[in-house]
Amino acid sequence: MRFDFHLRSQVKEQITQLATQMHSWDDVPKVNDLEKMHLQDAITSFQHTINIEPFTIGGVDGSGDYPSLTYSDSFVYVTLAQGTVYQSNTDRGLKEVGPLGEPIIDFLWLPEEKKQRINNFTAGLGRLAGSPVETVIDESDYRKLNGKIAGKTHSISQLTDNMICPHASDSSNIGIQLRITGELGAAARLLSAETPPDITLIDSTFSLPTLGSAKTSLFFEHLKRWCCVKASQRNLLFAALSKSHGLPGIGLIEQLAKEKLKPDALGQAEHWFLRLPQTGIEDWETTLTDGRTLPPLQTVTYLVRFHRTTPVLRLDIDLTYWQQHLQGKSSEQTKQNECHLFEQLDYASHDQRCYGYPYPIKAAHDRASLTKQERVVLRKQIIDAAVKMGMRRNLFRDASQATGHA
Repeated sequence: MRFDFHLRSQVKEQITQLATQMHSWDDVPKVNDLEKMHLQDAITSFQHTINIEPFTIGGVDGSGDYPSLTYSDSFVYVTLAQGTVYQSNTDRGLKEVGPLGEPIIDFLWLPEEKKQRINNFTAGLGRLAGSPVETVIDESDYRKLNGKIAGKTHSISQLTDNMICPHASDSSNIGIQLRITGELGAAARLLSAETPPDITLIDSTFSLPTLGSAKTSLFFEHLKRWCCVKASQRNLLFAALSKSHGLPGIGLIEQLAKEKLKPDALGQAEHWFLRLPQTGIEDWETTLTDGRTLPPLQTVTYLVRFHRTTPVLRLDIDLTYWQQHLQGKSSEQTKQNECHLFEQLDYASHDQRCYGYPYPIKAAHDRASLTKQERVVLRKQIIDAAVKMGMRRNLFRDASQATGHA
């Protein structure tokens, strides 16, 4: 390791240039007094919650080995995803609801030959989702939303045939698709269970990257909206909680929260949320979301802080669920309903291992993370099984190990 790397003048100069660029970009958007008033008025406090009525909350996460192995011009990808469910317990916080369901683990072989690659990739996505790709596209509302933006609704077969399928060697793009699909597949299984959790959380957002781009789409966008539809049909909350809010001027919002709410001994305001304005719900707008699709279509987006030690988080909720379960007959009733939701999430955020962040997602992350030893063992099992079938051991490659990167 080059311990003097950070001392080199060239590196210091580039870091200075980088900091200069970041500083010039970090200008707080011009927010006038009226907008500040609207923002501050929208900031709402909720109670630090240690006692609450019974409810269940689930979390999902995923990981994988992308790729695990190569064989000639083909690649083997491994995906692991896990869901967890917890019950509120007045005496001891959260109590896990067991037995824990089987994790999703999938092995995907992708050759470079186009037809076989697309067929294998599509089949793999369906296995991770727990339903055929065509069924998810049919039952999701993504096709309808895309038609609104693109001006034309495409058939299920058109969308299936035009899903983005990277080259087998494009491990970064394939890895992202498989991991997100695995996580959403775990969420879909929780939402479809005989006794589903009242709340299911995923570490993500409800953003739809390709929405409006004609027939081209990513399968996980359809699956994300499928989860929203199924959750609303069963009166369940499916929400995305992200550690990256994607907004400039967050310091201004935190300052407004401090001014409005009573800060703690360290001068930080905690236990508050702000619902970003959306056309048809609020009669005001904010320049903080200019140039950003926030909230995403068919989504209500919140900024929330549970504890001073955690950053401001972003919570995305499906608009239909919000209208059916959170929107009240008055703004005051709506805030009461929202406060109850955030008090439930706060109750789930008191585990010392991730204080200020809902523990079910952390638990799912811990159980879905492949260790280095597990990756090595899985690679060996794949190779041994293939050799038994008559394949040549010397054509299998673990690129990371062979080049000293493992």
